[in-house]
Amino acid sequence: PGSPQANYDVGRTLAALGRSKEAREHLTIAHQVEPQNPVYLEALAKAMIDAGEVESALRMLRDRAAERPTADSFLVLGRGA
Repeated sequence: PGSPQANYDVGRTLAALGRSKEAREHLTIAHQVEPQNPVYLEALAKAMIDAGEVESALRMLRDRAAERPTADSFLVLGRGA
């Protein structure tokens, strides 16, 4: 249950089925366990946007870019914006 990869995989599957809110729960766990992983961050942001949480997703991406000003952070922000 705490495996970030397993939660990411379940989250992506749920997202593909259009179950964005459920996907968000699993992707949040993956991101919390490995917050430095840009793949988990981007998947979480997309699920949040698909669930109608656009402002929260963009805020999360902006905060990440401010906290960790890496190329990955800015790429994910650019794709989410």
